[in-house]
Amino acid sequence: LFEPGEDFWDGIKHVDLNGDGSWWASFGGELRVRGEAWENFGFSEVNDDAFLLGRALFHGDFHFGEHVRAFVTGKSAVATDRDLPGGRRTLDVDEIDLQNAFVDVDFPLGGDGKVTARVGRQELLFGKQRLVSPLPWSNTMRTWDAARLIFEFDNWRIDAFYSRYAAVQKYEFNDWRPGPDFWGAYANGKLGADNAVDLDLYFLGLNSRASTFNGSTGAEDRYTLGARVGGKFGASGFGYDAEADYQFGEVGSADIAAYAFAGKIDYTFADAEYKPAVYVGFDYASGDDTAGDGEVETFNQLFPLGHAYFGYMDLVGRQNIVD
Repeated sequence: LFEPGEDFWDGIKHVDLNGDGSWWASFGGELRVRGEAWENFGFSEVNDDAFLLGRALFHGDFHFGEHVRAFVTGKSAVATDRDLPGGRRTLDVDEIDLQNAFVDVDFPLGGDGKVTARVGRQELLFGKQRLVSPLPWSNTMRTWDAARLIFEFDNWRIDAFYSRYAAVQKYEFNDWRPGPDFWGAYANGKLGADNAVDLDLYFLGLNSRASTFNGSTGAEDRYTLGARVGGKFGASGFGYDAEADYQFGEVGSADIAAYAFAGKIDYTFADAEYKPAVYVGFDYASGDDTAGDGEVETFNQLFPLGHAYFGYMDLVGRQNIVD
């Protein structure tokens, strides 16, 4: 906000750092409280409880000229006593930590294109979040320590990254430690008239030191090749979204051959108040036929926003499912 208006918060949304406006900062935050009440949790008659979850996020966004940026988000996620199996989980509590702490440096590519180098703790979110999401519903959220190159040109954005998931330690800082290495390239493009077609192409790698899938145990080296397409059927009100994935690699001495497909057709009542929509969708993800037979056919859903597709109870995920 180079020309602040009358909003109460305008004073912290654009803070001049050097007198001429070329260095500036913006500050913000979020406070969230959620209550949960459970009866027969885990299908057990004695597991009843109610508890509160609270989360505070405060961020600073610092710009040093046109090409250098630093972004920091502090996080505190807390919970009252949770008298259910697992107690206060890592999904519930991360007492004080960093959700984001990264630096961006961007360089022109010619025309309107640019490439941005981003290094530090950061959230990853790709496509419709079926495979990669910061999971904002969780009180603690997900984040990664990562190095990323972001290419933007014409109607395309390509993210190439190497990361390590920052596993939550409830009462300690979530520091860099051995864990699953997650890396790959994710491309998104807008195609067709009026950029009406949304196309994703991606290759993702996951290297985990120890995994178990239906009797097969060992280091997991799993690679996901996938594509997604979505858009609208002209001005008809109908829309579509389809995504397909194939996974290969190894778990110990067992070979991976897994796959998944998701599709959706929707209709939006554009002339109605609030523009309600209805949809029908189909999800399929492979599972193993025979445990311990030297082949892993169970799909690994990676880091999904599962709630958006399979409900908030987390009874099923994107593996061994037809829905």
